[in-house]
Amino acid sequence: MIHVDLEERTSVLSVDAWMRLKWKDDHLKWDSEEYGGLKTVHFGASEIWRPDIQLYNSASPPAAQGNDSSAFGHTHFVVSSDGSVLWVPPAKLEAYCKVLLRQWPLDSQSCPLKFGSWTSHGEQIDLELYMGLEKVRNKEVFFLPLLRLLYLLLLLLQL
Repeated sequence: MIHVDLEERTSVLSVDAWMRLKWKDDHLKWDSEEYGGLKTVHFGASEIWRPDIQLYNSASPPAAQGNDSSAFGHTHFVVSSDGSVLWVPPAKLEAYCKVLLRQWPLDSQSCPLKFGSWTSHGEQIDLELYMGLEKVRNKEVFFLPLLRLLYLLLLLLQL
């Protein structure tokens, strides 16, 4: 994460972050020896398939997410000869977050970021943390059935 902001009045959490998505595509494999030792190739955003991962609890209108309804933009992919695809797009995410201010200014807020595919189910795409991590910078991540990844961001007010 690069920047986090919580707008209490509208109950919207804004997050600027770098996403890191990686998957295997058997159609993109090649023998690097047959191509002069070429081990990686860069592809443009429209040149290969990419998962339709979305923020389910997005507070952004679809028009603000771009023509393809993705908050991840149109960055390039790095494809390795074994068919591994790495995509590291920047993301501007806005999510609804139930804000409770009963103990203000000593409240803590729990804001889930729920990610998943609109068109694929859990047997087609298996979401997990990059490199098998169980936590992202001391923040808990929970897995839900049917291809949903819930990133729970706990915000504590520091006085």
